[in-house]
Amino acid sequence: MKKLIIGITIIMSVFLAACNSQKEEIELAPVITPEPNIDLAWDTYFADGCDFQISHPISYVPPRQCVKENSYYIGRQIEYFVGEENIRWVVCRERGLGDGCPVMEVVEEVVIGDKDATRIRGHIGAIGGNIPQEYVTYVFKKAYDYYIFTLWALPNDAQINDVATISPLREKELEIFERMLETLELKVSRG
Repeated sequence: MKKLIIGITIIMSVFLAACNSQKEEIELAPVITPEPNIDLAWDTYFADGCDFQISHPISYVPPRQCVKENSYYIGRQIEYFVGEENIRWVVCRERGLGDGCPVMEVVEEVVIGDKDATRIRGHIGAIGGNIPQEYVTYVFKKAYDYYIFTLWALPNDAQINDVATISPLREKELEIFERMLETLELKVSRG
C-alpha cells in the first residue's frame, strides 16, 4: 500500500510539473508615449466657431472646426468643450459624484495667464468602459459660455488591459498644457 501511495505521488508530481511548464506567462507592455518637448515650435489655433484662440506645440493637431456644445481634442490628450449647457464638470461639482462623474481630488480657484479659472485635479475609474487615469481640468467662464480644457494622462486612442491601475499624469505634459492655457484668449474674432 505504501508503494502505491508513493507511486501515485510521483506520477502526480510529474504531471503537475509538466502542466506548469506549459503555462504561458503573458506580460503586458506598458503604454509608452514619447516625452513631450516644451521647446518645440508652436502655432496658434483659432477656434472661430467657439470664440477662442490658443497657442500649442505644432505636433498637437487641433480640429478643423469648432461647434459649441461639442467636445474636441487638440492633440491626443487635451480635450476641450465650449458651451452653455450640459457642462459635466460644473454639474458634477455642484451635485457631487455619480452619474459618470470623475473623482475630484482637488478643486481650487486659480489665475492662469490673466484669467480666473477653476482647476480640478482627480482621476476617472474603469466604470462605464473608461480607462482609469488621472486628469486635470480648467474651467473658464465668460459671459454665458464655459470653456473647459482637460488634460488626460493617456491619449484618446489608448488601449489598456489593466483596469486596476490608474495611469498618472506626467509633469512635462502638465507643464505644456498649462503653458498653452496661459496663451488662451476668449471671445476672439478673426478678421
